[in-house]
Amino acid sequence: MAVTLLVMSIITAAFLSVFARTLRDSETVQGRRDYLNDMRIAMEQMTKHIRQATNVDTMQADYLGMDTLVNGVAKHIHYQVVDSTLYRQVDGGTQVPVLGDLATSSVFTYTTVDGTLQEVDILFTVDIGTRTLNLGSQVEMRNL
Repeated sequence: MAVTLLVMSIITAAFLSVFARTLRDSETVQGRRDYLNDMRIAMEQMTKHIRQATNVDTMQADYLGMDTLVNGVAKHIHYQVVDSTLYRQVDGGTQVPVLGDLATSSVFTYTTVDGTLQEVDILFTVDIGTRTLNLGSQVEMRNL
C-alpha cells in the first residue's frame, strides 16, 4: 500500500511539473503573439501614411516628419522614438504611443535618388525580456 502511494505521488508530481511548464510556455507564446500583433498594426498604419506622403520634411533614424493624406485629407504627421517608445503626432496635437519596448531608437532608414526620397525602410526591434522580435518593411513613395 505504501509503495502504491509513493508511486502515485511520483506520477502526480511529474504530471504537475509538466502541466506547470505547459502553462508557462503558453504564456510566453501568448506574450510573443501580442507583441507581434502590436508590431503589425503599427507597421500597417505607418506604411500607409508613408506611402501616401506628399512631402517629407524630417528624415532621421528616430524621427520622420511628413505631409500625408489620411482618408483623403492632408495631415502633417510625425513619428518619433523617445525612451524606447514610438509616438505619432498628427497636426501638432498630442503625441500618441504607437509601439513600446523598442530595443533601439533607429527605426527608419532612407533611400534617395538624385535628392528625391524613393524608399523608407522601417525596422522594429522589440525587447520582450529574454529575446527580441524584429519586423521590417520597405515602403516605396507614391506621391513624391
